Amino acid sequence: SIALIQFLHEYNQRHPLGKVVALYNDTGWAAGWWAERVEKAEAMCRSYGFTPARTQSIGMLALIKKHNTWPDRLWRFCTEDLKIIPTHSWLAQNDPSGVSIMCCGVRREESAARSLWPEWVESSPKNEGRSEWSPLVYHTAAQRDELIRRAGWEPLPHRSRECYCVLANASDIA
Repeated sequence: SIALIQFLHEYNQRHPLGKVVALYNDTGWAAGWWAERVEKAEAMCRSYGFTPARTQSIGMLALIKKHNTWPDRLWRFCTEDLKIIPTHSWLAQNDPSGVSIMCCGVRREESAARSLWPEWVESSPKNEGRSEWSPLVYHTAAQRDELIRRAGWEPLPHRSRECYCVLANASDIA
C-alpha cells in the first residue's frame, strides 16, 4: 500500500530501518491500468532507498483449473495460491534465516474481521515465524489518505477490487 510505504519512509527518517523491501504480489488478476501504478510505486520505493520486488503467481486461470471451481465466500483459496505461496517462496530465496520483519498495511477500521488486528506479532505462523508489524493498525481512513497525499498520490475512490471476485456474482464477472 502506498500509505504503508510512505509511513515507513517517514519512520525511517527518524528511526533507520535498514534494508526495506516492498514486495508486490502479482496475482495476474489486476485491471489493465494497475501495471502503470505498480511501476510508479516501485519508482517511489527506489527514490526512498527501498528495494521493490515482485512475486509471480500461477494466475487466476490456473488457479481455477487447479481447484476446479471459482473462489467464493466459502472457498477463499485464492489468497493462499496467488499471494501467500509466492511470498513464502520469495522469502525462502531472499530471507532463508527468517530474520525479516514483515510489515502489513491492515487497519482495524477496515472491517469487523480486522477490528482486533494486533500491531505487533513476535512470531507469526502465517509468516513462517517472522515478526509482523502493522504500523497503520490504528490509523483512520483520513490518516491513511493523508499519508497517500504526502507521497504525491491521490487515494483511490474505492478499495482494491482485486479480491472482489469472491463476492462477485455471474453478472459482475461478465
